Amino acid sequence: MLETARDSSNFAVTMTGPGTIDNIVLREIADPELAPNEVMVEVAAVGLNFRDIMAATSILP
Repeated sequence: MLETARDSSNFAVTMTGPGTIDNIVLREIADPELAPNEVMVEVAAVGLNFRDIMAATSILP
């Protein structure tokens, strides 16, 4: 289980490569540039579904 960020950092979930679940990582990213008609939404929690796990472990192409 991951701890929550203590500041307002932004993260992206990415795969470093196929093969194992350990290849799913969180990477800190910069704040996006928002257009005047856009808003930023704060997300408190996310989840992975079974398809994500299958893709990470190379079961799905």
